[in-house]
Amino acid sequence: MQDKNILIIEHDAIIALDLKRNFEKNGFQVAGVNFTLKEALEKMKSFKNLDLILMDLGIQDFSVNCMLAERVYKIAQIPIILLASNLDEYLRSLCSKYNKVKIVKKPFKNEDLILLAGNLASEN
Repeated sequence: MQDKNILIIEHDAIIALDLKRNFEKNGFQVAGVNFTLKEALEKMKSFKNLDLILMDLGIQDFSVNCMLAERVYKIAQIPIILLASNLDEYLRSLCSKYNKVKIVKKPFKNEDLILLAGNLASEN
């Protein structure tokens, strides 16, 4: 997994730091941690050589976050893993348009998330 750069977008600081620690422990380089999708969009140009985006959709403003996730994918054109508590038909429909956008339902096992991230980042 070395030299695979990821961007973490997570609204909860404790979870974001835990994700960062787990990914770094498994050989990933964490290019940045953003707490909102809007913040990530604003900074997207400054992140170079990203291989993967890990994005929590959160519960609040779920449909707005889905639209922003789609926008991030269109800008970055790299694999995205969406962490979601709620898997509804809208989210499935949105993700089915893009072969490199995957959904991971919460709760998840860190090992499974790391494995998926490694596979997607290697394909990029």
